[in-house]
Amino acid sequence: MPKRRIFIAIQVPEELKNTAEFYMKPFFPAKGGSAFGGNDRDIKIPRKEGWHITVVFCGYFDEKEVEELKKIIKSIVSESKPFELSPSKILFAPSFRPRMIWLDFKKSSEFAKLKMKIENEIIKKQKDGFFKNFRQEMREPHPHLTLARFEEKYFPNIKKFLPVGGIDLTKEAAPFLVKNIDIMESHLSRSGADYEILCSNAFTL
Repeated sequence: MPKRRIFIAIQVPEELKNTAEFYMKPFFPAKGGSAFGGNDRDIKIPRKEGWHITVVFCGYFDEKEVEELKKIIKSIVSESKPFELSPSKILFAPSFRPRMIWLDFKKSSEFAKLKMKIENEIIKKQKDGFFKNFRQEMREPHPHLTLARFEEKYFPNIKKFLPVGGIDLTKEAAPFLVKNIDIMESHLSRSGADYEILCSNAFTL
C-alpha cells in the first residue's frame, strides 16, 4: 500500500502572505517576471499559495492511517476553541546555523497544547498498530512559517538582505484567529513541493 507524506497545518491570511512576500523581494531580483515560486542557485522559496504553519509533521502514512488521523483531528477540534497567533519577525533560522528564513510568531500556549494533543493521540494509537513511522518532535513548540530554504554555505551571500535582528512585524501585521486546522499532503518533486488539503476541520466557536 503506497505511503503518503502527511502533516497537520494552519493556513495564514492572504494579507499576511502579501506582507511576507513584500519583504522577501530583495532576495530575488526579478528577471522578466516574479521570482516567487521559482528556484535560484542559492535559495529556494516555496510557492506563496502553499505557505502554511506546520503544527505536526506526521511522516509517511498509508490510507488506513490517514483515515484514522481524520478521526483523531475531528475529535480534538470538536473539543477545542479558536485561538490567536501573532506575527513577530521575519528572520534567519535556526540562529546557530541559518538554513531557512522564517516568518516567526510569538509563543502561544494554545498552539503548544494543540500540538501536544495531536501527538499524544497519535502515539496512543501506535499500540493498535497505527502510525508506526511517527516520531514525536522533542523541541519546544514554536509556530512559524518557512519562507525560504538554502544551503548553509550560501548564508554569507544571503545575510546582507535581512537585518541581524530580523524584521519586526508586530506593528505591521495584526494577530489572526485560527479557526480551523487542515490535514495536508505534500507532493515532492525536483521543482519543489506542492501541497494538497485532504481535510479541513473547524474549531467550535
